[in-house]
Amino acid sequence: MLKNDEILSDFYTRYKNRNAGHKAYPPALLLRAIFRAYYRDHTPNRAIERLCKTDLTLITLAAGRQPQFTTIINFVSSNCGAMGHLFHKILLICDRSGLINKEPIAIDD
Repeated sequence: MLKNDEILSDFYTRYKNRNAGHKAYPPALLLRAIFRAYYRDHTPNRAIERLCKTDLTLITLAAGRQPQFTTIINFVSSNCGAMGHLFHKILLICDRSGLINKEPIAIDD
């Protein structure tokens, strides 16, 4: 089984948490919120921002943090390839665990 550090290594190469300005959001936190919002078919970044303030599940997944839509946009646009790679890894783990039936699935790009 892959460890979290291995799975998220692509994201942490871009993660910056300097002393100046706002603290950076941990990539795992943003990924949890974004993937959950996408799963619920909430893809606009402003909708995800709003849900991080109003939806109990997203509030919990975001650990009470409320990323602005610009933070979400920047994260997704700069990590698009890594997010696709992570989603592929997640599907492989689910398949090995027997959580995916063998029916065809479609993934829109």
